[in-house]
Amino acid sequence: MDIYIISLEQAIDRRESISRQFAGINIPFSFFNAVDGRKGKHSLFEHYNEKKRLLFKGYPMTPGELGCFASHYLLWQKCVEKNQPIIVIEDDAQLIPANFLTFLKNINLFKDYSYLRLFVNNRKRPFVETITLSDFKVVKYLRGPGATRAYYIAPDAARKFLAHADEWILAVDDYMDQFWINQVTCMGIMPGIVKNETEFESCINANERRHKKNRLTRELYNLAMAVRRFIYLQLNRSSITKTDKA
Repeated sequence: MDIYIISLEQAIDRRESISRQFAGINIPFSFFNAVDGRKGKHSLFEHYNEKKRLLFKGYPMTPGELGCFASHYLLWQKCVEKNQPIIVIEDDAQLIPANFLTFLKNINLFKDYSYLRLFVNNRKRPFVETITLSDFKVVKYLRGPGATRAYYIAPDAARKFLAHADEWILAVDDYMDQFWINQVTCMGIMPGIVKNETEFESCINANERRHKKNRLTRELYNLAMAVRRFIYLQLNRSSITKTDKA
């Protein structure tokens, strides 16, 4: 199983931290040089629709958010090209060694799944349990947990993410949470194998955000998404508690 660590080339401290953690459990990985949105235009940024972003969210995506989206997008492409599942981890992750090793040891039990969030669900988003495999409960999120700290992804899910990401108006984790749009069932494992806690400052530069505009259209957009999520869950109610490997 190939493991890719998304990391800016110049993020020396982060690279050293994650390298020490993997050395401690003797698991190989590869760094994937992240797209640095602060260094100017990237060809993938053509997907970004700032007009809709301002209309629906009230403030533009930051260069860090654009770079983050592009980095994950490129790894989805790599997953499809390799035609095999991969694990994607961000460089500020804190591994939970015992859980990580147990998951990798039993990875074949999860081979039929196309997408699994692997981090601890700190946001306490609602979910239902579907099955227990090894020491992990496989859960189906009824509302996305946010964050892209670590996930397992197979080509089928990667293709769906790519197919529905022609227009960027959300941060990548928010987009990945929209299972009613991208058609990728939001699954995860508990306990997680990676923690969201980190000693590093975010590279997303959320503090670049300014006062939100377009309150009415923002609220209408949020309502529309909530309604679409509700309708999707109602229409798929019969499969909510079933094992969903697609």
